[in-house]
Parts: sequence; structure tokens; C-alpha cells
Amino acid sequence: MARTDRAVSRPVFLIIGLGIFLAQLDGTMMNVALPTLSRAFHAANLSAVQLVITAYLAAGIAGLPLLGALADRLGRKRLFLAGFALFGVASLGCALAASLPILVSLRVVQALGGALLTGTGLALAAGHGPAGRGHSLGKLALVYALSGLLGPPIGGGLVQTFGWQAAFWLNIPLSMGGFALGFRHLPPDGPRIAAGRLDLTGATLLAGAAALLTASATAAHAHLELGGITLSWPVLAALGLFVVGGLLRWEAGTSERGVAPLFDPTLLRIPAYGAGLLLALISNAVTVGLFVLIPFWLSTGWQVNAGAIGLIFLPVALALGALAPAAGKWSDRVGAPPLTALGMGLGAGAAGLLALSAANLIWPLVVLAMLGIGAGSGLFTAPNNNAVLGSVPEHTLAMAGSMLSAARTLGVILGVSAGGALFDAVRAGHGANAAARLLFLLAAALYALNAVLCRTLRRGHMIQEAAAPEVRARAAR
Repeated sequence: MARTDRAVSRPVFLIIGLGIFLAQLDGTMMNVALPTLSRAFHAANLSAVQLVITAYLAAGIAGLPLLGALADRLGRKRLFLAGFALFGVASLGCALAASLPILVSLRVVQALGGALLTGTGLALAAGHGPAGRGHSLGKLALVYALSGLLGPPIGGGLVQTFGWQAAFWLNIPLSMGGFALGFRHLPPDGPRIAAGRLDLTGATLLAGAAALLTASATAAHAHLELGGITLSWPVLAALGLFVVGGLLRWEAGTSERGVAPLFDPTLLRIPAYGAGLLLALISNAVTVGLFVLIPFWLSTGWQVNAGAIGLIFLPVALALGALAPAAGKWSDRVGAPPLTALGMGLGAGAAGLLALSAANLIWPLVVLAMLGIGAGSGLFTAPNNNAVLGSVPEHTLAMAGSMLSAARTLGVILGVSAGGALFDAVRAGHGANAAARLLFLLAAALYALNAVLCRTLRRGHMIQEAAAPEVRARAAR
């Protein structure tokens, strides 16, 4: 799969963008359908139907690395088209599901199709080489953002008008269209790479860790009953981290067993790769945490109605849409560190403005802060993606893209759970506005920390350039 030196063509980009949009949209669109699902399936509590969302997120994280490895060895076009097919068939099953357990099971299958679309889609975009790669990844960053922002209103409109099944019916023609267009326009796969046996043990461990950590993160105040033993969220988190430790030990010895690892440990020696995954996780966690916190704060602290809260997110979309494609293009010229650091610095300033407005609502500052969050995300995402995917050997692009998507999704899960749980915990003792102010300051500190880490990436790039031939040679073996 030789990397070319041309930018992604418009038809190819639209096909890749459609696949990523579908997968990401379905991760957020079902949020507004939970009350309807609860009534439709006569669920005793909301936590039962939350599995419709958490199963999708956990299965996506667990499946991304293994499916990325499959795409590297079987062909990215082939696996990307398989993603459309699997996503469409699973969506059909979800729309026809007669019970909640069947729906949850089919959401897992749907998530695997979405994992093929996201991880392989990033690899297809990056595989065209340095020329225009940053610009293409910048436009894909806009696709990620729009899918997250459009998911709730699209889902709400469909569910309210046609019922919860409509959210799944929508996916079927779009998946069919994406498959047909991809079959015609995506460039053919190059030669396949030889590799060891698939790491099914590692995939199983990763699935277990993802399930435990997701259950812990999304049910911070809930308890799980297993054989009469009550497991609280800290116990679930500890078990998840224990499984992560086992996974790392297993992956360290895969080469001795003749097994192709889920993630190539030698890639972590490339500074831009490992650091980029961490930066993406922190950025997504803080940004999504703010997106959860801001509506809670405005509605409980200032009784702002839902319509006005929806409008306050418009500046985020406008700023992100204006800067994300350009930032990707700029990163081709100046590199990722200055742009990503500036983006996180803008995020820190925006969170600081929100803290100033927490106890005395100042709408101009809130609007300016939302513009800052959007601009910061626009400047960060595409250059960071460009640095990660531009730092790895070409034959590992699908694996690297899958791990990047997994890091982003884990950040979303952490942000969603932490944003709501911390706000509720602090609000109980100090009130909504005081809780919001404290958490906005915490977000500013985390953004600032990420900005510092982004600056250290410049040194990492210099180390990478010196070590690249040796590291890439080891990774290619």
C-alpha cells in the first residue's frame, strides 16, 4: 500500500467523511432517544436503556485496534466497505429489534461497523501522503465536530416525529449509498502485508477493560449486582485498570508468541505518536466535559431554557468550522506543536471566561468563551491527527488511526461521566454556580496542562526525526 504524494480527491473525501459522520453521529444521536426507549421497552430505570449508548461506545473502543490491524493486512478499501455493510445491516436489525437485550446486542455489531469506518477512514485519508494530508484531516476534524453537534437535534427531530426506530432507518440508505460510491471511487488496495496471528487474547482483554471502565465512568453513582455482591463504580474502575495492566503485559510478549499485537509497542517510541494519543484523550475529555457541564449550569443555576442553551453552542460550530480545515493545512507547513498549543491555550482562556461568568451571568463573555472553545478545538484536532498519523510507518496507518479514534472515544466517555458526576457532587454542598465556577477553573487548568504538553511535542519531533530510520525499521519488521 504505497503512500502517494497527492491530496485526497473530493469524491474520496466525501465518501470517507460520510463513513466517519455516520459512525460518530450514531454515538450521540441516541442520547435524546433514551426516555422514549425506556417507555417503549418498559424499562424499570434509565440505567437499563443507557446500555444502548454505553454498549456502542465500549464495543467501538474494544474493536478499533483489532479491526485496524485487519485493515492493514486485508486492505483498507475492503474493510472500509465492510464497515458500511455491517453498519447498515446492524441498523436494520436495531430498527426491527423486539426487545431491549436484542437492541443492545445489535448496537455492539453496529459499533464494530462504525469502528471500521472511523479507524480505516482516517488511514485512507492519511495514506495519500504528506501532500494535502493535513488539509484533509482538518476537514475530517470538522466532520467529527459536526456529527457530535448535530447528533442530538437530528435524533430529537426523528424520534419525536417518527419514533425511536427512525434514528436507525436513516442509517440504511446512507450506508448503502456510501458502499456503492466507495466501491466505485475509492482507490484499489495495494499489496497486503504479512503478519503473525491475530491477537484475539489481547482483543478480549481490551474488550473487558473497555466494558469495565465504561460501566464505571457512565454510572458513577450506580451499583452493579453480581452474585449478591454489590460493585460500586470505584471497584469497577479498579477492575478495569487491573485488566489494562494484564493487557499491557500480554502485548509486551506477543512477538515471542508469534502473534501480531493489537498495537505495535515500537510505535510508542515515536514521540509524536504516543504523545498525540494522550493529548487527544485529554482534549476530548475536557471539551466534552464542558459541553455536558454548561447546559447543567445554565439550566440549574440561571433557569435558561433549552432553546437558548442550544443556541449558545452555535458559536462553537462556527469557530470550529472556520478554523479546522485551515489548521490542518497550516500544520503541513509549520508542524503540529505551535498550533495545538495555541488551541489548548485558547481553550484555557475560554474556560477562564466561563469561570468569571459563573456567579454573575455575563452573556457576552459566555459567547466569547464558546467561540474560544470552538477555535481551540479547531486549531488542535487536525494538527494533532496529522502529527500522529504522519509519524508512523505507512503499513500501520489503519492501526494508528484506530488507536487515535479509541483515545478520542475514551476521552468522550470520561468527559461525559466526569462532567455530570463532579457537577452533581459539588453542587450538593455549594450550589450550582459555585460548582460550575470550580469546574470551569479545573477545565482551564487541564487545558493549560495540555498546552504545555503540546509545546514539548516540538522537542519530540526533533527526537523523532533523528530516530525515525531506526524506529521505523524496527516497526516494519
